[in-house]
Amino acid sequence: MTSSRSWAVKLKWIVNPAGERPLRSPCRLSPEESHIRDREVMGLFRALLVDDEEELVTTLQERLSYRDIDADFSLTGADAIQKMREKRFDIVVLDLKLPGISGIETMRVLKNEYPDVPIILITGHGSPDTTDDLPKGAYEYLPKPINIEKLMEVMKEALADR
Repeated sequence: MTSSRSWAVKLKWIVNPAGERPLRSPCRLSPEESHIRDREVMGLFRALLVDDEEELVTTLQERLSYRDIDADFSLTGADAIQKMREKRFDIVVLDLKLPGISGIETMRVLKNEYPDVPIILITGHGSPDTTDDLPKGAYEYLPKPINIEKLMEVMKEALADR
């Protein structure tokens, strides 16, 4: 068994200039460097979906996976905070109305611990008229039902802006 400090050998494909068959080249990367490199090369990122409607988050998770996005979900704010501490996510999609810890309180905790992680708020209960009406720390606000193409567009913008 390898420790988290050991170096992993990752193989990456390198296409030669003549466009011939790709050549394999070993590249030594730490586990964290490997994750970062995979995201850079493949455009992948990790998204945490937080909503008490399990059917909604599982559907979003599935649709995001079709777009090569590693998505996980939480049904409560407390679970979302715990998952973020265990497995760092690049972006959070968060419902305002959650059981227990509210979406606003969850966002406050996440922004305090991870200020560089964009948070997109979602809710079925109205929307702010302008970006000035967004709660402090929110990148954007999307009304339910969620339009997956709009969500993808906002997620890409949020990740590019950070």
